[in-house]
Amino acid sequence: MFRRRFWKKKHPYDEETNIGNILLSMGIITEKELSKAADKQEESGGFLGEILISMGTIDRDSLDTGLRVQEQLRSGNETEANFQMAEEQLRQRKLTLARAKLLTVQSLERLA
Repeated sequence: MFRRRFWKKKHPYDEETNIGNILLSMGIITEKELSKAADKQEESGGFLGEILISMGTIDRDSLDTGLRVQEQLRSGNETEANFQMAEEQLRQRKLTLARAKLLTVQSLERLA
């Protein structure tokens, strides 16, 4: 009788592909924000991405992009993952620029 053996391979879901490190490498969160969210996760459980959203650190779009990148990395498609990371970094820069412009306009309005 044929017996199948299932060999335990090194699991590809390592530190490199966890959502916290992906968001960190994309520049969406800081090490301090990641550490704070990880502490909350350790205390109460839950998904790190959802904790980051509840803390107001990231938005849903950023998490969704991070999860797509994670999926691509875990499936071995680094090119697509890099493309999605670059798109999200560009989106974040545009948001930062828009916020800066808004703050400038608000500051000018207060001076007037």
